[in-house]
Amino acid sequence: MGAALRRWTTPFPALSFLRGNLKLGLAFISRTMLKKPTPDEFEFSETGIWHRPTEEKFVPHPGKPGDGRWQDGHGKAAPDYDQDEVRRMGRKLWAEHIARRKR
Repeated sequence: MGAALRRWTTPFPALSFLRGNLKLGLAFISRTMLKKPTPDEFEFSETGIWHRPTEEKFVPHPGKPGDGRWQDGHGKAAPDYDQDEVRRMGRKLWAEHIARRKR
């Protein structure tokens, strides 16, 4: 199998760095196929922000609404979402929510 992987070529020259490394190639391809979250998938509450499909939840620290921690939804409900993107968008939406509340 190792020799077959070394002979593998890609029709896309930009992806030639994946040749010979099936694990890296599959990780790269699967990462690019993950869904990106949309703002309408999030719900706000006094206790934080929640991404419905993945069950990821951001819980702010008392007294410091900009700081907090993520409770892992374990991707049980929707494993095809990019967790980093879910958390990035969640933090952005939470910061906007806090700014609106301060006005």
